[in-house]
Amino acid sequence: MNLFARGEPTMSNLWLKMIGTSDRPCPDSYVREHVDFRGKKPRQIHPGDFMVLYAVGGEKRVFALATVTSEVHESGREGWPFRADIKYLANLSPSSGVLLSEVSTSNRNLLLSIRRRSHIKLSPKECARAVAKLRSKAGQS
Repeated sequence: MNLFARGEPTMSNLWLKMIGTSDRPCPDSYVREHVDFRGKKPRQIHPGDFMVLYAVGGEKRVFALATVTSEVHESGREGWPFRADIKYLANLSPSSGVLLSEVSTSNRNLLLSIRRRSHIKLSPKECARAVAKLRSKAGQS
């Protein structure tokens, strides 16, 4: 299938998605098959996009890799009105994950970039670092 011919990008977007808040940290087992969003509806997230999940609160670690399987839709949840469904490619407990500082590159400190956001776009290099380090932690090649 030639996605470019339909006017779609040839590569999916890459996202770092924050899970939890400083008041309600990410639990040490996150197995929900969706991610929720605060504020305005995120219009750039679409099926096929790739997400690296980051545990906000105590751990400060990336812990899962997932693909987005739905358009963003209403969640029915107060305070977190929007949701996208995901499918895990890898999912560790946050305490077993990789420190966010290990995913940062010389071009950007991700810890500084994520403040007060629910998600940010990752560069291909940042995403590749997250994937390699998480797969190594999970014992995958």
